[in-house]
Amino acid sequence: MLARLARDPRWVLKGGFGLELRLGLAARTTKDLDLLLTEVAGLTATDLQDLLDQALDVDLGDDCAFGVRPPRQVRVEDELPSTWRVVVDVFVARSPFETVTIDVVTKASEPTEGLDAVAVRPMLGGEPFAVRSVDLPRHAAEKLHAYARIYAHERPSSRVKDLVDLALLVEQDLLEPGAFARAVAAVFAERDATDPPLDLPEPPRDWRVPFAAMASEIGLSERTLDAAAALVRRFYLSAFDDEETQ
Repeated sequence: MLARLARDPRWVLKGGFGLELRLGLAARTTKDLDLLLTEVAGLTATDLQDLLDQALDVDLGDDCAFGVRPPRQVRVEDELPSTWRVVVDVFVARSPFETVTIDVVTKASEPTEGLDAVAVRPMLGGEPFAVRSVDLPRHAAEKLHAYARIYAHERPSSRVKDLVDLALLVEQDLLEPGAFARAVAAVFAERDATDPPLDLPEPPRDWRVPFAAMASEIGLSERTLDAAAALVRRFYLSAFDDEETQ
């Protein structure tokens, strides 16, 4: 699927699968995709379905075919309203193979920064290719934005994976503090028209069990909720301290 979408530069990979491509087995296993579709405005469900049908209807010699179900517009927590959920049925040699859920965020303009290319080796054979992806500072900044707004709604967020991913990136020393701080500032300006918070909230206590399970699955050193939250908080505060002194 990605090999086909990568042929059109308007499709940009976001989210957990992009992180898995960069980190390999160290990241959480997911079958779902998060995509950014740029340079579009005023899309209807039919428009998006047609765009995906056209993008995926390419013969790459892998005997794969795709059936795109009608998209539905959703308000995903901490996402903008222009988010669509699309279910795609994958067929190999005309037999059902997999069902993939895609969340597509549409944007009228082309991002000016925060993108790079990620190498992909197809599971079913074929030539390696590169797909445009949100870079690590921007990826972490979007996770941080969601994590910092845990209590912004009527009930606490259930997005434990945001803290898991942030802890993973910090543990593996994959974030340059200055680039991270600038990306966080940009995300808060775009989404909330405000500066990032001076500090981060404590995670909900009911995250403890799911966090421990996810941390064990991906091999985090910090296996407890409190330790991981403290790690991310230290990095966040240090990144902004360093940025302010430059």
